[in-house]
Amino acid sequence: MSVFLQTACDKIIKEWSHDRDITSVNCKYVAMEPNITTTDYTTAYQWNKLNKSTLVKQIDGITHYYSKCGEDVNKSDVDNYERNLKNRNFNSFENYTNVFMEIWRTSFPDGTNKDNWKKQTKCTCVAFLKYHKCKHMVGIAARLKFVTIPIEAKTVPIDQKRKRGRPCKTKPALQRQPNETLINNQSSDDVTSEDEPKSKIQRKRGRPKIIKKYYINII
Repeated sequence: MSVFLQTACDKIIKEWSHDRDITSVNCKYVAMEPNITTTDYTTAYQWNKLNKSTLVKQIDGITHYYSKCGEDVNKSDVDNYERNLKNRNFNSFENYTNVFMEIWRTSFPDGTNKDNWKKQTKCTCVAFLKYHKCKHMVGIAARLKFVTIPIEAKTVPIDQKRKRGRPCKTKPALQRQPNETLINNQSSDDVTSEDEPKSKIQRKRGRPKIIKKYYINII
């Protein structure tokens, strides 16, 4: 223990303070909010497309969104979750994991908007506890219109992971591009007789006839 504390004080804290000194040219800035990547948007979009039911409950000025792994969540599951969270009477660690790893609770405090939703949002899932971001927070933020999922994040089919590298923003030839807008067809009343296309001449089926020309030699 003494060796760890000495190493932490002499090396770790010292190097940390030097590396993150604002006056330094090579300063390593501390991230104040998570960086949402295209992969995060893709997983959130796919999670929303599954149309899983979420229950909403407001407690002490915080709006909680409850979702369940693999199936839809119901009111009894949420009440049992909140009761266990308040009492915290667990006989074993397995009982604890069975309760808190079955339902994910994504929390949005009052006053959350488009500017601060990355800082304010919290979730109880494993991904958020490790990376401070998850598909639940991004997916629900998209439902609340706090963020817009980009077009390139919607090109991956459901249940498939995004490949490494920058996503392609254009599709192959002879396919409609994502950034193209659909042009509304004009009504038949607006089309004048001059704009109507000429009717095509219908050809008869079969091989075309070959007209032979005969030349008479005049002696």
